[in-house]
Amino acid sequence: MYDERVPGAVENVKEACTEILHEVVNLGGTISGEHGIGIEKNNYMHLVFSEQDLACMAELKNVFDPDGYLNPGKIFPVSLT
Repeated sequence: MYDERVPGAVENVKEACTEILHEVVNLGGTISGEHGIGIEKNNYMHLVFSEQDLACMAELKNVFDPDGYLNPGKIFPVSLT
């Protein structure tokens, strides 16, 4: 829990989350759990997958969702969709 009104609080939480996710992956874990990736973690997909993997997955999603209506920005970083 944090108070977003406190200067620097949001940045500190984001930095802590980044450090935690890096350590989780270094220990053999993954960035997703029972709730999937979502907008909170989609920019960390590169910790688990290569650029080629992500491009392939994004391309496959685009085959089934060419207009980007299904959960835009919630699986892959916006730069891949």
